[in-house]
Amino acid sequence: MILSESINRIAGVTAESRNQFAQDPQISIRGFGLRSNFGVTGIRLYVDGIPLTMPDGIGQPGNIDFETVKSIEVLKGPFATMYGNGAGGVISLTIKTPPTGNEVSASFLAGSYGTTKESAQATGTINGIGYLLNESNFNTDGYRQHSAAHKKQSTAEFSFDLGSDTHFTVLADYMKMEAQDPLGLGGVGTASTLSAASHSSYLSSIPMISSNPQGVPSAAIGANTRVARENTQLGINLEHIINDNNSINIVTYAGHRNNAQYLSTLAIPAVYPNSHGSDPCLGATGSYCGKESTISRDFIGADIN
Repeated sequence: MILSESINRIAGVTAESRNQFAQDPQISIRGFGLRSNFGVTGIRLYVDGIPLTMPDGIGQPGNIDFETVKSIEVLKGPFATMYGNGAGGVISLTIKTPPTGNEVSASFLAGSYGTTKESAQATGTINGIGYLLNESNFNTDGYRQHSAAHKKQSTAEFSFDLGSDTHFTVLADYMKMEAQDPLGLGGVGTASTLSAASHSSYLSSIPMISSNPQGVPSAAIGANTRVARENTQLGINLEHIINDNNSINIVTYAGHRNNAQYLSTLAIPAVYPNSHGSDPCLGATGSYCGKESTISRDFIGADIN
């Protein structure tokens, strides 16, 4: 299941799938989130009350395995203020409720373009402790050239009651993904800021979406554009019901994320002579090389509602 397919029919919600695993879907609620170039910003994501949005405001829906999700709730307008005044909207995911017994299941999916997904899940209740363990492995060659992807996810959740009015939940998830980036396709009116001498050569390397929808620009192949992501997170949610109208919710979470994006650079000495000194990207005009942009961060946060 893809989040953009599930919520795109809700009034006031726009979810644009970029149709490639190297880029996240762009999600906006009543306009919030439209300026996001990557990830989901301006909107807060939660899983069983535990933030999926990191303290820097970036949330990546792909960090959670949707095979474990039971329902999705979208909060707009004044309802979103329950999660803080910085939320233009809230997408709340709920993990499947463990059954009273114990269940083990496995599934295998296969599709076109070398797409496969294997998953295994164990869920149930032991001595009053509900648990859900899920492991999945996804591979695809992609519809377009240079769009293969591999994704591995692990999810573990444990929940139990501390009395009749207090509930305790622990959620841990891990995601590792590597995906090739086929970049964009050209169309009528494609523009460039390069000089006239380089303009036609550069544009000629970009396939037109109408004539070659599976093609990729030369830059994608020459620079081997791709992305590698890894995210680990542990969250704890303690909910205490005071009475029929009041409750208190204490959440704390911590984790680590790595993000490496390999971008393309076009070498055009005639346009930018010696602008980078001995930069190896300054090869022959029209050649490409890759530039790496990396983020490695630890994060921690707490919510009290």
